[in-house]
Order: sequence, then structure tokens, then C-alpha cells
Amino acid sequence: MRLFHLEPSDTQQLAQWLQQADALVLAQGGGDVLSGTLQDLPILQNLIAQHPAAPTPEQLHAVSAALGRVLLHEQAGSEWAIVQGVHQRGYAIRRMGTLHWV
Repeated sequence: MRLFHLEPSDTQQLAQWLQQADALVLAQGGGDVLSGTLQDLPILQNLIAQHPAAPTPEQLHAVSAALGRVLLHEQAGSEWAIVQGVHQRGYAIRRMGTLHWV
């Protein structure tokens, strides 16, 4: 597996997923808004609990991106990265200047 910096299209995709996560939370009601901090965790947990049926792949990506945003906020010196494997390409969070990723 190899790590790469995000390309502009990757950044756009993340922004779309984060907007979708915001929309999912707003649609749930209750006036909650995602902030990218630890305060998002109970909101996201409630969102997941409220939708026990199989979520769409886009919804999974949206919630995953929102959780990643919290991790980035809490882990100084981290950044989004792309992990490229033989058969798949995906998003990860890595410690800047290292090959350590989540």
C-alpha cells in the first residue's frame, strides 16, 4: 500500500460527503449542527442509531468523513491522505511526514 496527497477531486469528494453528513444531521431534527469537534460524536452516534436499516454507500461515506474530521481536529499534525492498494483506493488520516495512517 502507498500513501498519496489528496488531489483536487479528492478534496471535492470529501467536501461533498461532509455536506451530506451535515444534511443528514439537519434532516434528523433537534437543531444539531456538526462542528468537526468531539461534540460531534454523540450527534453522529444518534444519527447512526436512528437509521438502523442498511445505509446507502454515500451515507456511509458521509458519516465516515464526519468522523474523520473529528479525528483530524483532535490529532494535531494529521492530514487526509489517499491509500492506494492493488485493488482499492481510499481515504485515510495520516500523521504528517510519516507513513502511519488510520
